[in-house]
Amino acid sequence: MIKKQYLNSITFLQIYSFLTTAIYGCFFFIHYLNRNLSPFYLPLCFIIVWQALFILFSLFPRNIIKTLCMFLLIGNAIALYFMYAYHIPVDKIMIMNALQTDQAEASEIININLIATIILLGILPVIWIGLKTAIHPCSFQRTFKSIILSLSIILTCCILAPSQTSKLMHHFKYLQIYLPPINYLLSGGQIIIEKLTPQPPLQRLTDDIKKTTISGKPNLIVFIVGETTRAANFSLNGYHRPTNKALTPYLKDIIYYPDTGACGTSTAISVPCIFSVYNQKQFQSGSEQYTENVLDIFKKAGYKVRWFDNDGGCKNVCNRVLYEEPCKNKTCSDNILLNNLKNTIQKSKKNQLIILHTRGSHGPSYHLRYEKEDDLYAPICTIDDIWNCTPEELVNVYDNTVHYVSRFIAKTIDILKSLEKEYNTSLIYTSDHGESLKEDGLFLHSAPMETAPKYQTEVPLLIWLPQNNLYHLNKQCLKNKASKNKYSHDNIFHSLLGLGNIKSSYYQRELDIFAECKR
Repeated sequence: MIKKQYLNSITFLQIYSFLTTAIYGCFFFIHYLNRNLSPFYLPLCFIIVWQALFILFSLFPRNIIKTLCMFLLIGNAIALYFMYAYHIPVDKIMIMNALQTDQAEASEIININLIATIILLGILPVIWIGLKTAIHPCSFQRTFKSIILSLSIILTCCILAPSQTSKLMHHFKYLQIYLPPINYLLSGGQIIIEKLTPQPPLQRLTDDIKKTTISGKPNLIVFIVGETTRAANFSLNGYHRPTNKALTPYLKDIIYYPDTGACGTSTAISVPCIFSVYNQKQFQSGSEQYTENVLDIFKKAGYKVRWFDNDGGCKNVCNRVLYEEPCKNKTCSDNILLNNLKNTIQKSKKNQLIILHTRGSHGPSYHLRYEKEDDLYAPICTIDDIWNCTPEELVNVYDNTVHYVSRFIAKTIDILKSLEKEYNTSLIYTSDHGESLKEDGLFLHSAPMETAPKYQTEVPLLIWLPQNNLYHLNKQCLKNKASKNKYSHDNIFHSLLGLGNIKSSYYQRELDIFAECKR
């Protein structure tokens, strides 16, 4: 017979809160507080966080405390794994990304290390608590007195060390995303509230849009939305390896923008933001569900708008236009988007806007993102727990993905060149965000924008226009401006309208990268 340890709920929650702070809070304390501070700072902050967690847990119904804490142990183990393995926060954006991850992507991050972490820090403690402890709920009066005592301890710390406490408050926003279970409970709660909140009526951007007239050849604009490809590894951006070698035959017709910023560090934010009327500072996650975007404007203007996807969906951007996902098993290379593209285009003689949403350089399984022809740099990282790879292996395998991306762009240009007699062709490419490859100990992406490294926020942006383009654009003018000015995803909405010759009250000429170079 198993002998149980009998504890009252107050003692249990104090122990549980202490261990939660010590085990799961160490990432926060090490990375955001230990910066040439007073030796009393960390102990003081530890006590404040410990007692604050105790107060939080004490607010839950007494009869479910044990069960709740057992569930939280599993969640804490999962959150801690991702924070330590990839050095990324568990915030609202990360949880949104997780909810939108398809089966193929999910299989890449489930590995033996994740399972071991869940077992050691989640399942085994849950079994021990379930079998070895018996919790007796304390009375409301006693629980209330213990909460008052904890508040008094926190207040005393604030009075004795006001400057140290203010520093903790300054770092509070990091505490919210780096301390389980606060991070995923708070972020998950925000998502649930958003889902339960009734959406406002569709915000229309198309009321004043008139259909464009076709004089001569119809316009054909292909916009490639890349995934996780950073500007730092583009040879067009000055990188020492020829990762963009496949684009060499087309360089005279390519305008590259070397200083381009992303709208976010995750697909869930950047993809809707790219097509949104709102700029990076104005854009709010979720607004894409009830706000028309540039695709709706093109559709109202008479363009045939199609979205071809190979990266887990359009994030509500394409809800009102034609959508096709040619890969049925979720493991196809991006080339599948090009298999029938030419025939599909030729079925229509209307103006057309084609979106190709690619998987690009998506990690952690970088080695699955390219073909044998792109296996140029070795040794490479071939495992999903990429923190066990050397920086050289990570960079090599990532550069191979960039080489594949370049070949994909080149193949798309070839298709467009073959259609020049029928359509007035053009191509735009940008990536949704960048990627960290162990620089400063960071992996993947999704870092908060205010602290994200440039590797996650600086993205490639290029435009291809045929030699005799009918958009009346001076390519040398475009190249000169591209080399001197800063750009961002904020320019995409207005530049697409300018390229498509669409008049809209939402159009801002100063954000149109083509406006000053029209002949």
